[in-house]
Amino acid sequence: MLNNQSVKITVSGLVQGVGFRYSTKEIAEHYSISGSVKNMANGNVLIIASGSKQNLDKFINEIKTSPNSFAQIQNVKVQPVKLNQHPRSFTIKI
Repeated sequence: MLNNQSVKITVSGLVQGVGFRYSTKEIAEHYSISGSVKNMANGNVLIIASGSKQNLDKFINEIKTSPNSFAQIQNVKVQPVKLNQHPRSFTIKI
């Protein structure tokens, strides 16, 4: 767990109301990524993700190519973040 990195991912495009958060959670669990995903008031989706660099890279690549056939990704912005505590699971925030 000491090798875990954390990133803040902002995804824009048609990403709300299309199952994007649920698909993101499935991908996160597949790659043992912990964190959260939530809709933002401006139409974007915010993801906080923690995991090994290798798994984070795979997770981010799948997000960039759209986790489901209904979402239409326009932009994915990834920024490193420091978390005081790494989450234990991946949750969908309302």
